[in-house]
Formats: sequence, C-alpha cells, structure tokens
Amino acid sequence: MNQESINQFRAWIAEQGLDAFIVSQVHNRTYLSGWFNEDGEGSGLLLVGPEQQILLTNSLYKEVAEKEAVGWSVVVPDPEAREYAPLFVELATKHGFKKIGFESKFMTYYAYDKLNTAAKGAFTLVPFEKSCIDTQRYIKQPDELALLKRAIAITDETFAHICQWIQPGMSERDVQWEITRYMVSLGADGNAFDAIVASGPNGSMPHAHPGERRIQKGELITIDMGARYKGYCADMTRTICLGEPSEPRMREVYDAVLAAMKTCEN
Repeated sequence: MNQESINQFRAWIAEQGLDAFIVSQVHNRTYLSGWFNEDGEGSGLLLVGPEQQILLTNSLYKEVAEKEAVGWSVVVPDPEAREYAPLFVELATKHGFKKIGFESKFMTYYAYDKLNTAAKGAFTLVPFEKSCIDTQRYIKQPDELALLKRAIAITDETFAHICQWIQPGMSERDVQWEITRYMVSLGADGNAFDAIVASGPNGSMPHAHPGERRIQKGELITIDMGARYKGYCADMTRTICLGEPSEPRMREVYDAVLAAMKTCEN
C-alpha cells in the first residue's frame, strides 16, 4: 500500500465535494490496496473516506485480501446473499457518507441500480469517468519500476528461448503454450495477455488467433507477447524468420520496417 497515494486521493475526493469514493477498477484497486485479483465472481471494491480504508470482498477472497491489503479493513457480506449493496449501505450510514463518487466506466448499471435502490435516499452516487488515481498511476514509483523491469526481463529471456526452441512443423498453438510455460517457469504470474503467434500468411492480421497451422521453414513469424509479474506487465512484438527467408521480398520489407523504427528512435 502506498499511503502517500491514498492521502493524495483523499485530498482529491474532498476537492470534488465528496464524502467518499468507490474504487472498482481492478488495477486502481490494486494500486491503492496492494491486493491483486482478477475481477471475477464479484471479487471486490474499495470504499475510501476521510479516514476509512474499507475493502469489500466475498468469502472466497477474504483470507488473501487480509494478508495483502495491509492497513485496510476487509469486510464480507452475508455468505448467502453475496451482495455488497446492503453491507455498503450499512457502512455508508455508519460513517455518515452522503455523497459518494464512483468510476462510471467500471461499474455496471446493474451494480449501480442495486446500490442506488438499497440506499433509499441515504446517500447520492456521483459518476466520474476518471479520478486522480489514473493520473497518479502514470508516474511509476521505484518499487513499481523494479517490478516492470522484472516483467520485461522475463519477456526478453522467453523470446531468446523461443528463438532457439522453435522448429519447423510446430503449430502456432504449440509456440503459444511454450511462451506461457517458460514465462511461468521464470517466476511470472502468467501472460500479460494471450500471446499471439502468427506465421506465414497469418502475419497480416495484427491480432491473429494462434491455431493449428504448422510453421514452415523460411517464413516470417510475428510474435506478440508479454509477461505479468506481480501485477505489472510487459509487451513485446517481434517478427522472426525460421531459417533463411524463402523470398527476397521478405528481407526488403523487414529491413524497411527496421530502418523506420531506428529513425523514430533517433
């Protein structure tokens, strides 16, 4: 948890004339609390007030949230109901929150309606497309930079491995699975996104889906991949050739793109 970031967030909340703010976007939630979890099965949200740091989650995640979200009060709704609205109203009433902001891009209308209906006028929900957390996250702290560098190093090492490992006759999906396996073996959480392996004619599609196509010697292969390490992600796209290019035009196009990239860097 970065207490300085939370204090800045609290100052922003006060500037907006709010009593509290709901944080439901996964990465914003992680940034403030230190607890990372994919947003599945209603995994949780944060309620931040002038002094309050409350993490609402369900019983499936209670133990890990208490371990990772240091300094946060972890609360869980009735296990049978598994709905946050009644508990949220109870907490808002207890702390006297009358005007509460929320991330409008990341709260479904269903969740909003549940909260609004349960409130019965006890408080008002105010939508915000963005909060200051989005700006805060632009500037990485030293600990964040270290995690990013490790994610990049894992990605680099995985790419070097794939270049040595790949053989004619392997399918795109074989390569995709090896990318994931090797990244995890190096300590990654997993992929930052589903790796793309596009061989031969499939390389014309920027977001091709790896399939059973067999990779041939002498053809270009575009690989788009990245490791995720402790919630921080890398992203790399490279085009390689398995052996010598089968057509002179391949080298010409490759060299043209490489020259353009170098020009931009300079």
